[in-house]
Amino acid sequence: MEHILEERRNLFPQKHPKIGEALTDLGTTLFFQGKSSEAEPLLREAITIDKEIYPSNHVITRRDSMMYGLVQADLESQAKLNIARLDQIAELPVEDLD
Repeated sequence: MEHILEERRNLFPQKHPKIGEALTDLGTTLFFQGKSSEAEPLLREAITIDKEIYPSNHVITRRDSMMYGLVQADLESQAKLNIARLDQIAELPVEDLD
């Protein structure tokens, strides 16, 4: 999929709908592969393109915004889980190293 995005970037102007479509497709795929941190900037760029082309209530804009929201929620959950893990580590007993 990355090659499709690269090809479209070479063929079309920066804010073309085909680029937005490729960004959404790749970002969505990465999200479902558990790679939300990689998906986030792609979906953010797709939304930027959407907003310049379509009205805010357009199905494409709404779909991409929803997908971006899922990615953000996943990233926030991961961050909270990491904090909880750090809290658990902090509560572990410290043994004397003497």
